[in-house]
Amino acid sequence: MENPIVKPVGTDVLQLDTPAVVLDLDDLDFNIQNMASFFNDRNKPKLRPYVSVHRSPAIAHKQMSAGGTVGGICVSTLDQAEVFADSGINDILLVNFVITKRKIDRLIALSKRICISVVVETIDNLNSLSDAFSSNGVSIDVFMLINSGGEFGCLPDERSIDLAQAIDSASSVNFKGIVGFYEGFSSYFPIDDFEEHKKNVCKIVEVKTKIEQKGIEIAEFCIGSTFDYEWAASINGVTQILAGSYALMDSNLARLESKFVPAARVLGTVTGTPEKNIVITDSGQKSIGADVGVAIVSDWQGLTLSSLSAEHGTVLVEDSCIKYPKIKDKIWVVPWDIGGCLNSHDYINGVRGGKLEVVWEIAARGNYR
Repeated sequence: MENPIVKPVGTDVLQLDTPAVVLDLDDLDFNIQNMASFFNDRNKPKLRPYVSVHRSPAIAHKQMSAGGTVGGICVSTLDQAEVFADSGINDILLVNFVITKRKIDRLIALSKRICISVVVETIDNLNSLSDAFSSNGVSIDVFMLINSGGEFGCLPDERSIDLAQAIDSASSVNFKGIVGFYEGFSSYFPIDDFEEHKKNVCKIVEVKTKIEQKGIEIAEFCIGSTFDYEWAASINGVTQILAGSYALMDSNLARLESKFVPAARVLGTVTGTPEKNIVITDSGQKSIGADVGVAIVSDWQGLTLSSLSAEHGTVLVEDSCIKYPKIKDKIWVVPWDIGGCLNSHDYINGVRGGKLEVVWEIAARGNYR
């Protein structure tokens, strides 16, 4: 864990040590309230915030307290589920497979503390969960994960129907419904052809109908994300929308969804001007993230982030740039994938009106098991 250099509350944001993740609290509140207002006006579906994007219990509690949610969250790893459970959240959907005995034992222990549900994609995994929970005299809520465009989950064909029947008849397992996983679920799967995306999602809907025709109840149908939540909410039978990136946003999602604003950015400092039209900053891959896509310089026209090394960023300066960057100047960057960015930081600086108001620990950062 990094050693936090905590400035006093009220410190000007430009006086923070860099590189630093800075969260504009007014923008955060705007995004959360904007999403909550959509779901507060509807009987169904409701929002289940996908908090693995920001990994912060403080932000998760703000999302839930805004209303319009199911009263719970979803996460990507068992580690994260334990962290958010420790923060007081007692309804968690784990969108990942729990396979090994050690993790199943941890899942059983967590199920005795909170309402935890998991997804499965194979009958083998289902049987492992069923046997373990039966042996311990407890039960687990299970969703079937169906894939129609990503690389995660059961394919939307007869295999999905067979799996649904197996879950429905398994001991110590409560079949809760379907989680639809598809390209676009996270920033790693950018959507460019929305019509094709709709066709892919419809495959999941068709399989759901076939399962129901077998006499199996689908109590919960979870689908959607930040970029398609309005459309997904209009699908008949959908009960939960698994969106989370809306709270902080990033430059990838900003291409697709304009109802929210980039609330989190990385603040860096110009450390070098080696030649004409090139400046170097102290914000590199480790602080911005660089798995996919390109981050964007904000609030300074004429600057383009060209490349990232581990510790530094190379910024190109256009000839038309009115104010040429100098050593010690500050440069703001909106990451392409905010989740990847935050996984490199332990703390996030919350500011309001340009002044530091709070420092939140990113408690589930690095919890990938």
